[in-house]
Amino acid sequence: MLLVPAAAFGYTGNCAIWAHKTGNFTSKFHNGNQAGFDDAKSFVGTNGTIWIYPGCDGQITLGTLSDSVLVMQYQSGSWVQAGARATMTFPRLGPASSAASGGAIRIMDGVTFAQTGAGLSAAISDLPTAGGTIIAPQGEYSFSVAVTYTGTGAIKIVGGGPGVTVFKQANSANIGTGLLVFGGLAGANEVANVSVSGITFDGNRANNTTNFSALFMRNVAGADVENCEFQNSTDIGLGIGDGSDANTSSFYVRVRSCYAHNNEGNGFDMANSAFGIFTGNVARFNGGVGFFCGHGITYDHLYSNNLSEANGNDGFQVTVGTGDTVAKRIVYHGNIARADSLNGFRAVSSLAGKQINNVMYIGNEAYSNGVAGTANAQNGFLLDGADVTQCVVTGNRALADDGTTTQKYGVMTRNSATNNVISNNSLEANNTGATSLVGTNQVYGNKTTASSEEFPIVGYATVSDSLRTNKGLYVGGQFVNKILRASAALDFDLTAVTCQDLTITVTGAALNDEVSLGVPAGAVTTDATYYAWVSAANTVTVRACDGALAGNPASGTFKVTVVQ
Repeated sequence: MLLVPAAAFGYTGNCAIWAHKTGNFTSKFHNGNQAGFDDAKSFVGTNGTIWIYPGCDGQITLGTLSDSVLVMQYQSGSWVQAGARATMTFPRLGPASSAASGGAIRIMDGVTFAQTGAGLSAAISDLPTAGGTIIAPQGEYSFSVAVTYTGTGAIKIVGGGPGVTVFKQANSANIGTGLLVFGGLAGANEVANVSVSGITFDGNRANNTTNFSALFMRNVAGADVENCEFQNSTDIGLGIGDGSDANTSSFYVRVRSCYAHNNEGNGFDMANSAFGIFTGNVARFNGGVGFFCGHGITYDHLYSNNLSEANGNDGFQVTVGTGDTVAKRIVYHGNIARADSLNGFRAVSSLAGKQINNVMYIGNEAYSNGVAGTANAQNGFLLDGADVTQCVVTGNRALADDGTTTQKYGVMTRNSATNNVISNNSLEANNTGATSLVGTNQVYGNKTTASSEEFPIVGYATVSDSLRTNKGLYVGGQFVNKILRASAALDFDLTAVTCQDLTITVTGAALNDEVSLGVPAGAVTTDATYYAWVSAANTVTVRACDGALAGNPASGTFKVTVVQ
């Protein structure tokens, strides 16, 4: 609080009174006596604040105050509320929006606006048409019915922080949609510019049975959800968009620093939506997917720096289902999936023609997932379905790091997932193998053991460019460490001898290495035969023999390949 010197306004005594009239930002100093205080009360009317400066102690009687008039007194170096109303708060603040509204801020003070779901509904209804801010102070707010907002004004609901301000479903309320719902069904009543922060949403599922979302952004265009907690829901923690209605969707939603845990269904559920950003969120101990994305038309989402841990399904899942069209351009970057029941990350389309494409998994980590899955659902990353295409899995790390080795493969493709890129991932220390791949996909640069880069492929994979490896390659189950090649022009003369030996220098060749020989066509005769072997370090000997002593083969370039 700024303490303005009374002398600055022409008051030179030991006491002064400053009055502020709420609604129009008008302030005025008054004399520091009873008459001045009475003038100040008259000035602020039914809504305002009066500050009594030092030196007025014992000189002023407060008398009867309006419900919306606050008196502050300077005592012992700080401002305190004065008189019998020392515990009061203002239910209405902010710039005047109309003569009756008293501003665009509503405080759920427990008096004018009860600290319940009904009180929240009343506070929202009391806002100007253009919207405003609801402040929900510390406390547990009981909800017996859903609070639904379908207005056209921008609205912000601010709590004191997770665990401080708690919106909780009452016992046996069985609300069925959500504690707080924004937007209507069938594309109607789209709500724009919504913000919710600093609130715990508690579904109280121990005492309710009907499925619902703790917070439901059903039909919004522009929303911020920050620093909130979603817990104990009978279904979803935070629901965005409505997957059951193709005409009801949400756009431009940003979710930051939120925590969804112990919900019966998915922790965070993004359905029939676009242009969403999830960053810095945590999903733990939910019965469904940690972070779900899909149903309806779902596209252009970013999931960054989120944690999914110990959820009852996949950590991160994107899917399409019956009636859906496509899920596309979804980016997962810098996320962690750990100890989830099924896969860490999964893109799945089980219906023909329902396509998932351009899903990017970049720089994520999948640790020890598949704790309750089957062989095909215990992977770090799974691309599942013939219509999962043009996706990229690159720069990720997937391994079983807790000694249980439940995570079968680092990356799996199944059900003919095709035209995807799987590259430059670190996939060592999984239970069964680094990869299990079917379909025509581009696969390169993956690290599959602590000391090598390998490409175990079930089926086949297409590599469109050179395949480069510094540590060797498994081919047909056999490890090939290095392949050496060299050539030289050799001219054998077998007219007087049965056999003749000539040499080719092959740097790196060692005794007992496997050698393949390429003979030029001009050197092939009816009786001549050729052999090659490593005869000394860096040297391959080529022997030509002709028992009939009948020919002098033409000279030519002989090629040798040494496999180590």
